[in-house]
Formats: sequence, C-alpha cells, structure tokens
Amino acid sequence: MKKLSFLFIFIVAPLMFWSIAQASDVRDHEVRNFIDSMAAIDDRSDEFPQMLDALDNIEDDMSSMVGDDGNIAMFRNIVREVKKNPVEKRKMLGIVSKSNFTTLERWGEVGDVVFAVYLREEIGVEDIGVLVSMAPIFEAQVGPEAEEMRVVLRLAQALDRLSPQQISLVTPHLARFRAVLEASE
Repeated sequence: MKKLSFLFIFIVAPLMFWSIAQASDVRDHEVRNFIDSMAAIDDRSDEFPQMLDALDNIEDDMSSMVGDDGNIAMFRNIVREVKKNPVEKRKMLGIVSKSNFTTLERWGEVGDVVFAVYLREEIGVEDIGVLVSMAPIFEAQVGPEAEEMRVVLRLAQALDRLSPQQISLVTPHLARFRAVLEASE
C-alpha cells in the first residue's frame, strides 16, 4: 500500500496537475493583453510587411492554420515569419512587451487560443461536430476536392480540441476581439 501511495504522490498527482495546467494555461489577463496588442499592431500595420505577407499566405493556404501538433497555429506561424526580419521582430517584440508578454512565442500561443475560440463561435459547434464525425469519409476520398475537405477537417478537429476552460475564459472577450478584427479590415 505504501508503494501505491508513493506512486500516486510523486508520479500520478504531478501529472494530473500538469495536465490540468496545460488545459487552462491561458490566463484572463493574457487574453486581454493579446487583444490590446492586436489593436496596437493594427495601428502600425504598415511597419509589419512580413506579418502581412504571413496573413496573406494563411488566407491562400488554410492548411497552415493548423500546426503539426493539431492545434490552431495561425499566430505561431506569424511569429515564425516575423522573426525572419530582425527589424520587424524588434518592433513587434516592443509592442507585445508593452502588453506584458515576455516572448513573441507566448504571444502567438495565446493568440492561437483566442483565434480558435473565435473561429469555433463563427463556424458553430454543431457544424464542427458534423465535420469531425465525417472524418472517415473525408479520409477515404481522393482528388483535389478531397484534399480541401481534409484541410477543413483538420481545422474542425483543431477547434474540437479546445478545452472547456479555454472556451469559457476567452468567450467573454470575443466581442472586443471581433471589434479589433473588424477595425483592421
């Protein structure tokens, strides 16, 4: 019995706490700060051609919205592109630092969660569920249309992976996020 207690205390319990922390690792203040930084970046968007190119590429190729980890990776991909230009990287880091992010990577991670919850609401939970349930059909198809459907399926699966904690944390901020997106159009 002591071995089981030892096993639980030193191995199982920390793993449980780690998985809970991973599911809700985005904090409310980070969501607010991310949205603030998006507004600041939008005000200076002409200074970020690398970022604008990355956004255009994502619009042209939806498959880049989902990372290798199966989660939304739009902002992480933007960060990767911005880091290729030292001047743009320095300017962007200045903006996200003023919003209390210590790294561009963390800003991208938070942005991806915010954007995923936004997309989930825009697409609709029911439609995402239907797409995910049709996975075997999409995976069995061949041809260009089938590839497009697999991209949509990967996107739906990424949105389906959002934790209830992430959804409930970000949802109250979606109106403000939407307003920032609309102002940038």
